[in-house]
Amino acid sequence: MESCVSSSTSDVKEVLDTFRIAAELGSDSLGAYVISMASNASDILAVELLQKDARLAVSGEIGKPCPGGTEVMIWYSDSGKDVGRFTAAWELYKAQEDVIAACNEYDIKVTLFHGRGGSIGRGGGPTYLAIQSQPPGSVMLEIYTTAVLLATLRPPHPSREQKWGNLMEEISKISCQNYRSGLRKSRIPYFQEATPRAELVFLNIGSWPSRGKSSTGIGHFRAIPWVFAWTQTRFVLPAWLGVEPGLRGLWEGTH
Repeated sequence: MESCVSSSTSDVKEVLDTFRIAAELGSDSLGAYVISMASNASDILAVELLQKDARLAVSGEIGKPCPGGTEVMIWYSDSGKDVGRFTAAWELYKAQEDVIAACNEYDIKVTLFHGRGGSIGRGGGPTYLAIQSQPPGSVMLEIYTTAVLLATLRPPHPSREQKWGNLMEEISKISCQNYRSGLRKSRIPYFQEATPRAELVFLNIGSWPSRGKSSTGIGHFRAIPWVFAWTQTRFVLPAWLGVEPGLRGLWEGTH
């Protein structure tokens, strides 16, 4: 399920009815509740309040508390759309380190759910390498046994040199600047005219609309149709824009 905030009475009624139906079905019938675009603690507390009000069930027994433990989704799509692939990967890496550190400090059991899309622009790629590249302490025994076992039993060692982190920050800065400046230099008009993004609005095959608000800016395009539209042109811009300048900038700065 996915929550959203709206002033519309019908939307509010739909959300409340969803929680009531969920309580009747029991949590065994449902998976995690996805709080889309969460940015504040209140976004999570609001869902907790609605669950409490609906007396959401555990194992079909209405009135029991929800299961313990914390699940955090690491979302790749919008990150890549907003800042480019390299910076998105680096910022998500640091975010995972922060989440793990905070949960360890307060003795909270946390599960990281990686919302990786199939395409490179949405965080896709070889799962084995993706698991191996996660921050130390962030991978527990899960599916994809071989890679997870290696990452759990022989986790990568934290860098002992601050220089490594500084270099990544520099590459990320250059990459992000190039990605965003590249989009401003006619990429958005080109995207509007050369891709089938307008037609995607009429395809009821996805879970999200093609854009979040009535705007032509990149910030309001949803990540899935953004990548899908580029893919139809075989241009695949979200997978590469900004990466090469970041790496070249590091090379030129050290040689």
